[in-house]
Amino acid sequence: MSTYQPTNDLRIIRGAASKIGCGVEEYRAHRAAGEKWCGRCRSWRIAADFSANRSNRDGLANMCRPCKRAYDAAYNRRYLPASNAERCQAQRESRKQRDPDFLARERERVAAVRAGQPAAPRPAPPAAPGPTGAAIPAGGPRTRVAAITDAWDARLHERRVRRAARRGAR
Repeated sequence: MSTYQPTNDLRIIRGAASKIGCGVEEYRAHRAAGEKWCGRCRSWRIAADFSANRSNRDGLANMCRPCKRAYDAAYNRRYLPASNAERCQAQRESRKQRDPDFLARERERVAAVRAGQPAAPRPAPPAAPGPTGAAIPAGGPRTRVAAITDAWDARLHERRVRRAARRGAR
């Protein structure tokens, strides 16, 4: 159920009507009939065809549900892999390029575990060259962020200790 409160502000109505290419009276008639303009299929639809969007003035989405479904499907086809298997295959291929011997080492490790031997830790991947040519540590960017955070925490601790010492000297 929409929380739409019709407005009598002619500037708002005129602006909305001109955006969709109809007259003010036609716009008012459609809104009074409980219809809303779909910005994607460019047609008037009943308000029940729209999902909720509380950030909009009328509390409804700009696209009707069928248009939104088609939009999302097109987006997913374009930007998301079709299946989990394809994503895993892409990760394997990427790993092969970075570390060609990884799969052989991993097979040996899995075979040893299945034979009852204790699991050996996975080796760290080789360091990759960074944008400046210097090697990025095996932990990746997270390691650098953690080092910066640790340094910041240490400085903060020193500041607190000095402040406490000053307060104690008073």
